[in-house]
Amino acid sequence: MLRKKLVLATLIVLVVTSCFSTMVFAAANTTEAIKGTPTIDGTVDSCWKGAKSVKTAQWASDKGPWATGKFSTMWDENYLYVLAQVTDKLVTDKAVDPWNKDCIEVFLDELNEKAATYDANDGQYRVNFKNETSGGGAFKADTFKSAAKVVTGGYVIEAAIPWVALKGKAAVGTIAGIDFQVADDSTGTGVRDGVCCWNDGAADKYANTSSFGNLKLVEVATAAALPTTGSEIPMPVILAIGLLLLGTGALSVFCRKSVVQKN
Repeated sequence: MLRKKLVLATLIVLVVTSCFSTMVFAAANTTEAIKGTPTIDGTVDSCWKGAKSVKTAQWASDKGPWATGKFSTMWDENYLYVLAQVTDKLVTDKAVDPWNKDCIEVFLDELNEKAATYDANDGQYRVNFKNETSGGGAFKADTFKSAAKVVTGGYVIEAAIPWVALKGKAAVGTIAGIDFQVADDSTGTGVRDGVCCWNDGAADKYANTSSFGNLKLVEVATAAALPTTGSEIPMPVILAIGLLLLGTGALSVFCRKSVVQKN
């Protein structure tokens, strides 16, 4: 009898593993900020050479031929530094509202709480190609530093975001929450056409940190790794699901529905 039960348990694991083999848990993107203190002048200095960069590819608007950006980061005990290199065919600030002008935005959750609302350590930092700044949350115009420069094919922005909760505490290994965004008025009519983000295309990042990616503070950048797409369901969880399905009599029904019928 014991042997039959062991065989049955093994079969349950194999069947449920097959049924759930493609299920993964979504994971936030992760990038790194290397340690260093660049000069904020809108010029891509040599100190940025060792920094990792990420590109915006997630759309908060309809996907189109709109502006996109490449973002790199550095850090020290007082600031997080951001370099944005934006590809934009037409730069314009004809819009009235600052978020509708051609600009970049950095959303920062220093304690990486991934909360549905902002608190004191969360900030929205916006800079347009004319170096006009605005933001929300922890953003303060008198402590936020930035520089902008229009270049062929777009514009470059450097920014220094003062740490709030991490001031004097930022250290190698610290992980903050972050996302980057590029807004584009592609026709110069004062209407924002495209919004392209790095980690997630959620439209409420100005008030909600739950869709942010991760930023790890490092001394120097680590070797490139394969993209993170999620984590497979652990085997103990699969076994527990299988036993539950067996107990409810639903295992055979579930697996029959998972098989594609071929005529």
